[in-house]
Amino acid sequence: MTIPGQFLIDLADEVWGLLKIFGIRLPKRVKYGSFEAIVRSKIEMDEALAHALVPLLNALLVCM
Repeated sequence: MTIPGQFLIDLADEVWGLLKIFGIRLPKRVKYGSFEAIVRSKIEMDEALAHALVPLLNALLVCM
């Protein structure tokens, strides 16, 4: 099954936007494949945020 590239971009943008709302900043440029690891390291301290974002990160991993 092939996932359209735009879907992956939209999903990553959604995660990026949610992090911004909570005041968590990411580097302006993130290499392909490292986005998920960077986000997980940023959200691991906040249980509620991790609870909300981990399913989206898992979806990104499955779709890549």
